[in-house]
Amino acid sequence: MASEPAIREEWLTDLNQLYDLVEGWLGPEQAEGLIHLTRGQVIVIEEGLGWYDAPSLVIGAGGKTVQLHPMGRLIADTTGQVDLICDQRRLPLVRDSKHRWLVVPGGPSGRPLVNARYLLTRQSLSEALKLLLK
Repeated sequence: MASEPAIREEWLTDLNQLYDLVEGWLGPEQAEGLIHLTRGQVIVIEEGLGWYDAPSLVIGAGGKTVQLHPMGRLIADTTGQVDLICDQRRLPLVRDSKHRWLVVPGGPSGRPLVNARYLLTRQSLSEALKLLLK
């Protein structure tokens, strides 16, 4: 079994790769001045991994922001979770056992639909951002 530092380092690498992917998808919108992207750091407290600094990504558009906030590596039946947060709304991105990122859409109540998951693509990211920024 991998050590805590090795698990944490793999997770931090995966987060940066996710943000690289998102920045690549949103590059044209950023070049046109429609959005701005800013990387930052947040503190994550996770059982088994302790306290650590993790990267975050903020997407600004139309006077609102969506933060990609890492929730942790060891969450429920996933191998990692990053929440997209705008105001009081959240939309989870979860990483499955094959290290694919999936969007967990919200239901009518705004709460995530646990059994519904869609592969994170440029299109599904765009739809998630539209939902959060409306």
